[in-house]
Amino acid sequence: EKYLVKLFLKLKWLLLNLQFLIPFLINQMGSIVYYYVLTLYPISIAVPVVNALTLVITVITGHFLCDDKLSARQAVGLITISTGIVLCSLSHK
Repeated sequence: EKYLVKLFLKLKWLLLNLQFLIPFLINQMGSIVYYYVLTLYPISIAVPVVNALTLVITVITGHFLCDDKLSARQAVGLITISTGIVLCSLSHK
């Protein structure tokens, strides 16, 4: 019983903590979009594109929200990933 009370209190704290709740909800929305995209496109296109976009969005978000500096290496990586996304998209048509 004591274990259940502790568990409930931890869950309550997490759900009332915006620093946890907002990223969690954004992550869950991303999962919903991912499964929706899988219904629209072949898995051979959807999975690489979604995974690549995850990296791009993470770097861009870190740059704008956390003031992370965008290094030349990261910029080249973003360009390479973006080029791959475009090539995957074009190969599907």
